[in-house]
Amino acid sequence: MNGMKYRNGFGLPRELVPLDGWFRFVFMIVWWFLLALSLIGAISGAWKDFRPGHATTSPTQLVGIMVGDAQWPTVRLILGDEAIRSGLHPGDRLVAIDGKPVGADRQTIDAQLAGPISGSVMIDARSRLGQLSRHRLTRDPLHRQQALEAMGLNQTLNVLLTSGVDFLRIALTITCAAWLMSRRSRDRLAPWASMMMLSMVLATSDTSSWYQSVPGFWTEIHLQANVPAFVLLVGVLALFPEGCFKPRWTWAVVIGTAIVVPAMNYSHIGLSPEVENVIILLLMALAVVLIVIRHRSMPPGTGRQQIRWALLGFFWSLVCIVALVIVEIASDNASTFSAAIWTTILQHLVIALLNALLMIAITISLLRYRLYDADETISRSITFGIVTLALLLIFAGAEKAIEILGEEYFGERLGAIASGTGAAIAAVMIGPLHHRVTLWAEHRFRSQLGHLRLGLPLLVADMRETATPRTLANTALARIEKGVHADHGAVVIENDVLSAHGIADKTVRAWLAKDLAPTSNFRRLYCDRTDPFFPMRVPLYADGVGLLGWLLLGPRPDGSFFSKEEREALLAIADPIARALAIAFQREKADGEWIREVGALRGMIDRLNNRLNRHFGPDTDELTHNRSVT
Repeated sequence: MNGMKYRNGFGLPRELVPLDGWFRFVFMIVWWFLLALSLIGAISGAWKDFRPGHATTSPTQLVGIMVGDAQWPTVRLILGDEAIRSGLHPGDRLVAIDGKPVGADRQTIDAQLAGPISGSVMIDARSRLGQLSRHRLTRDPLHRQQALEAMGLNQTLNVLLTSGVDFLRIALTITCAAWLMSRRSRDRLAPWASMMMLSMVLATSDTSSWYQSVPGFWTEIHLQANVPAFVLLVGVLALFPEGCFKPRWTWAVVIGTAIVVPAMNYSHIGLSPEVENVIILLLMALAVVLIVIRHRSMPPGTGRQQIRWALLGFFWSLVCIVALVIVEIASDNASTFSAAIWTTILQHLVIALLNALLMIAITISLLRYRLYDADETISRSITFGIVTLALLLIFAGAEKAIEILGEEYFGERLGAIASGTGAAIAAVMIGPLHHRVTLWAEHRFRSQLGHLRLGLPLLVADMRETATPRTLANTALARIEKGVHADHGAVVIENDVLSAHGIADKTVRAWLAKDLAPTSNFRRLYCDRTDPFFPMRVPLYADGVGLLGWLLLGPRPDGSFFSKEEREALLAIADPIARALAIAFQREKADGEWIREVGALRGMIDRLNNRLNRHFGPDTDELTHNRSVT
């Protein structure tokens, strides 16, 4: 089969290969079809939503009510004046709609309430006291508009915060998919990731009203896209980042997903939604476990950094999922229309953020763009999360403790005093806490940069008394290349190559002949991002020593430039390296003079011995010894 390599003739997939031949032709036809569907649906839906007076409103809100999930469909909120005058109250159970028994879920109820604007619908409801009543309501967007105006939010702003956010989410996903295909169409995994993104646009379209532009068609597309979207998502994660089936049981996860998920959706097995959710979560967990195993077995390099980006995006996506569950619970239990609207808006924002984090992380990773910024991003993210959580706990704990003490000793609630004191304690704690967490995160996730900033000055200070300048330069250059992930580097002293790693000495000399270093302001770095050989040039300058030479660093393997923290670390270590080299050169010069002096003295002694041997014979030393004894 094209698109896959096999191992030992047993039919076990070893790795994906770049698409080629007829398989690539068929793949591209499907990809362009999905792209066209995504673009047409997004643009037509946005046009429908953003036109004044044409924003999509659910059928329940069109008649002036909101329905909650319970053992029996229940009126949760009342919108607009007409629904209030009709006599409906929150908590009334819906019995029938236009004489037909009410559906068991929101989708069925929406279908029963749907109809032409300005048309009426008859609702039978039973109150909490058991009384049965009939209410006639009119389908009119004015109900929702009146409720929005009562909370100080107009329809246009509400559309921008919901449909507008969804449109940006869809546009971002489509952009990532097209970018991946245009830049990495010959890679093993990137084309499949691109198709996964387009499938997810269609599969998650229920979070936006744009798919309702042609309701029957787009609803069917949404239902059919769920299966390939999830199968592709698990497959991409399981094979990330190089498309290799490693460890060997990876193929079982991929094929198992391709069998189990369609079986659950297209057959009537009769599994409960809870069981199906457990199976889906288990498949996702297995894919993540595969990524972690592959990360632990990989040596430092591009592949490991790609996985770190993906894991970072996946971690924050999980955080967003937890937040989404909390927001959905709050939305289902909202007691006012204002709370329901704001939690709905928050749902759209969290879903958009979840999608953006995952898509951007996968795209950056597969494009191999700024891979070595993953460590910095992880460090900052962990620091931000820990500090934020700790401050919230400190604030809540201090406020509660002060309230308890106030009730115990003063017999009253302190209110604002407790809140203000809790905020003050949190503000005092933020400085030391942030400092400690930052140091821990950098030591845990950016240890190489920490060793470079703190360890290298101590190392060269010790070596300057014993090592030669070349040995010292070789050691420092190796540490620096590892710390900032430079592809190659060189140490140049007075336009002569003292040390070079990953690049030939003659190449460095040729570069020096064409690109001379600047001759002023040696207290800052010189950067030329367009230079393919040495975009980073660090002057080895120290007070009392002057400009000793240059530390030249090549680009990073992913082509990205050095981060701000890395540049600051390079500038900080330039002074101790320059001093250590200057001392090493002085010691080498002094040692050379001492060796020459010792050599001259030995020459004089040898000449003196030769003269004595000529005058007194070869046993001069023994004769002299005997005379001294006598």
